[in-house]
Amino acid sequence: MFNKLRYAFIKRDLKKYIDGDEIPKGIRGKFLEPKNIDDKFDILKTQTKSFSKTLLDFIDDKHMSDVDCYKRANIDRKLFSKIRSNQEYKPSKNTVLAFAIALKLDVDETNVLLESAGYTLSQSFISDIVVRYFIEKNKYDIHLVNIALTDYKQQPLSNL
Repeated sequence: MFNKLRYAFIKRDLKKYIDGDEIPKGIRGKFLEPKNIDDKFDILKTQTKSFSKTLLDFIDDKHMSDVDCYKRANIDRKLFSKIRSNQEYKPSKNTVLAFAIALKLDVDETNVLLESAGYTLSQSFISDIVVRYFIEKNKYDIHLVNIALTDYKQQPLSNL
């Protein structure tokens, strides 16, 4: 669970990160880019998988059970079931980020998952910078992420 001493060390480092003392590395998502567009409809061939399919693929790739994943993300079973059964389901950005933390995705993998739901990590939003910090530092504790977001007056990733 939550460890106050552990978070105290993270909080100082996170402040430096947000203040720009530690410049985040530029990232590039794993887009499928057309090499040669001869036809305006070729772009449709590069459409990415649905969020549901992408999430389930990451769960399999990380050798994690569905239950472990949604519990680590602090996501309700009913919501996970809805995501699993509805290929058209569009989750909130915070839900996607909660799954990224649960799956211990790196920044590029997180962007792939975000892109599948129509989002991206931005350097313009404090909440994205906070989450990115935790990902880059390999600190995949949803409770610590939520506390840090709350400290910066941002919405936590999950509320259970």
